[in-house]
Amino acid sequence: MSLLRGFVGAALMHIRLYAMHPARVSQVVIRPALVSLLAVLVLRSHAQQAGYFRVLVGSAMAGLWTALLGTATFTIRREREWYGTLELLSGVPVPIGLIFGGYIAGETAIALVAVPVSSAVTLLVAGADLHVDAVASAIVSFLVVALAIVSLALVIAPVMVLIPVLTRWVNAFDYPVWILAGFLFPVSLLPGWSTPFSYGLSVYWGTESLQRAAGGATPAGLLPLWLRGIALSLLYLTISLALFNVVMRKLRQVGALSHG
Repeated sequence: MSLLRGFVGAALMHIRLYAMHPARVSQVVIRPALVSLLAVLVLRSHAQQAGYFRVLVGSAMAGLWTALLGTATFTIRREREWYGTLELLSGVPVPIGLIFGGYIAGETAIALVAVPVSSAVTLLVAGADLHVDAVASAIVSFLVVALAIVSLALVIAPVMVLIPVLTRWVNAFDYPVWILAGFLFPVSLLPGWSTPFSYGLSVYWGTESLQRAAGGATPAGLLPLWLRGIALSLLYLTISLALFNVVMRKLRQVGALSHG
């Protein structure tokens, strides 16, 4: 029970702190809406044949990834340098990775606003016709995508502490992920050498299942994609927990749990 309370408490705290933060409004409302609108207008002639589902939902997923990437990059630094609470968190009977998982989950709940916002704006302004043949399968696929993005963000969080210089290059992690994951266009349009990188991303398998569900694919046909996305996500989560332990051990050894 204490584990669940720690996770939920961290998620609720993050939501209270950042739900209405101006930066979050920009990331999960303004940016996804503009990206989806621009994508539909640019690809209008092709989207009329294939449907607008990819660009509408893909832009929302790009906004979700951007929000989680920012949280993953700076949350540990926030606790250590800005709030001074990392030392206190290191003493609670809940694994530190689970607490930061709660922060990421809270950010996910905030960022999911991008999905209805980007869809509604584009439907109203561009008159796009959003059609999904298998709604239930699309919902499951969407959950797989969300899990995949969360797990990837949790891997990046401790890496940013172990290699601090990467925080200066945080934007370099943004576009490559949603390009390789096929958020806005199929990865078949990319060079062949990039395909293995896409297959190694759990987000790709969730995105692919989401697009196929929109086209009416059966659950039996989507199951292999779901299982691959979930398996890779679980692998990411395992790696992230190990990296969080490395981070905390390193900070304790050098006496850097607090930033004086």
